[in-house]
Amino acid sequence: MTKIKLLQIFGILIILFSTLSIPSTQVHAGTGIIPVTINQATTQIDPTTSNPVKFTVVFDQPINVSTFNANDISLTGSALGLSVASITQVAPSDGTTFEILVNATSNGTVIANILEKDISVIFGNSGSGVNDLMMDNKNNIYTADYNAGTITKIDPFGISTVFANIGGNLQYMALDSLGNIYVTAAGYSNIIKVTPTGIVSNFAAVSANPIGIITDSIDNVYVTNFIDSTVSKITPTGIVTTFASTGLNPVSITIDSLNNLYTANYGDNTVNKITPTGISTVMGTSTSTGLNDIAVDNAGNVYLPNFNSNNVTKITPAGVATTFASTGLNPYAIAIDNQGNLFTGNTGDQTVSKITPAGVSNIIGNTPPTSFVYALITDKNGNLFTANDNIGTNDNVSIFSYYNDGISTSSGNTNKMATFTDNVVSFIGNPNNPPIANSDYNIHVSQNSTVADINNAIDVLVNDTDIDGHYQISISR
Repeated sequence: MTKIKLLQIFGILIILFSTLSIPSTQVHAGTGIIPVTINQATTQIDPTTSNPVKFTVVFDQPINVSTFNANDISLTGSALGLSVASITQVAPSDGTTFEILVNATSNGTVIANILEKDISVIFGNSGSGVNDLMMDNKNNIYTADYNAGTITKIDPFGISTVFANIGGNLQYMALDSLGNIYVTAAGYSNIIKVTPTGIVSNFAAVSANPIGIITDSIDNVYVTNFIDSTVSKITPTGIVTTFASTGLNPVSITIDSLNNLYTANYGDNTVNKITPTGISTVMGTSTSTGLNDIAVDNAGNVYLPNFNSNNVTKITPAGVATTFASTGLNPYAIAIDNQGNLFTGNTGDQTVSKITPAGVSNIIGNTPPTSFVYALITDKNGNLFTANDNIGTNDNVSIFSYYNDGISTSSGNTNKMATFTDNVVSFIGNPNNPPIANSDYNIHVSQNSTVADINNAIDVLVNDTDIDGHYQISISR
């Protein structure tokens, strides 16, 4: 049996400065926030209808550039015809800094908002051929590295170290309450145990080709046996028994809060539910083929990513199977957060889909170029972590987090991370035509403005050699 991931072969305005920004904090597992600020670009010159307004956006951490686009920017204000002309990454060209050009077709104000959204950031590096990941109760992440034969540990600040050097084709991992890690390896009948200090040993031998692995609330280990279509149970002392039969060729296994087990059976596209006493029944059949992973929610509904049909099947506790939502191309892995949102890693187009409990599905971002997501996990704060197996480059773990300042109103979150607006400076007249001598250009300055703001606005007119007119100032109340 080869590695499980190969189973598929078989305004026109002058802007004065006023910025709403977020205190800088280091992004690490559990924050859920990537701070970002937006300001008028320092290269801004007098805007016209043919000269866009420029903004500079700076994230506190590098983001996946492909996930930041015009849909992330909301434009409001009194100027007409507002649109994002372009988003360009600028120096230092490290995924943190962007120049935004905004078009307008009339005088007025322009307010640019960076909207809340999931984005991906490279969180830490793994060994080559990363195939699985999990998190302990201290927010450390561990990856099972198929090609390297190692377990990599990534601490909450993204620092990666080789935690254990095992050898062999590592597949999936489980963690017990004491911090011991249990690992399956392709073509290897022994279950490997790694202690919290990194000591490696053979824990127990099961049937050939163990793949999926999980622990229960009292630290029993359960393993799916692909060849003989069974689940083995291993006690904390290493005693092995055949716990239950399953459908054909079980691959992935999960567990609910009542210690019921669920297996995704690759060979016949079924799901088995196994009670804590070992009673196994066929819970339902997927609406499509290509099962590789499984998730269960708090109500006992089971979800399956269908690799061959680009969707997710939902099976209720009563066994009713329906196509729940579409995904990106070739979904392979699935995870569920504590709000009931589903996430799939789509290997065909290197994207991640988010599916709400109501079944609304959206692509929330891309994984790094030439990478494939073979595992996902979520933490208690709603962050999503993906194991990215890259072709020709280093493998890594991404965190899909939010850029969101948490500003709240009576109606809830404003859904805006950072806002830049002007102090309402506008010119009266048609900026498309040459200025007319002795014409009036009104400067309107809001009551928040300082003397320096007003002087700055006056200087714009005085220093503009194209304008030989009068100005008047009105202060709004």
